[in-house]
Amino acid sequence: MWASTNVYALSHSDRRFIQLSLAFEGHYHGLLDGEWGRLSQRALDSYSAQEFSTQPENWHLATLAFGTFTLIERDGWTMFHNEWLDMSCVFLFRASTKAKETAAFLNYEYTNSSRLVATR
Repeated sequence: MWASTNVYALSHSDRRFIQLSLAFEGHYHGLLDGEWGRLSQRALDSYSAQEFSTQPENWHLATLAFGTFTLIERDGWTMFHNEWLDMSCVFLFRASTKAKETAAFLNYEYTNSSRLVATR
């Protein structure tokens, strides 16, 4: 449990979930594809350094997961996987209201945050 993190021991779905968790925490800005590269590792390193002042450890993943489960339950986030694109995305259903549309996007306000969600 207290060992250094080996994300390659996780399933593909678990890695996607950790990427989602890191995105919710503001550390990951990439695809939720379960592929663990430099961007994913940099995000995990950044999260662990900011939150715990250490290198990533297994229990950090549990903390990330718990926070994400809490957000999903509270706000109704749902992950969709597009097989054709082999890509996943998330959208919040319970904690959003439709905002003013623009020429290129449908916009939604996240009611539990100052963030705005834009979709094509």
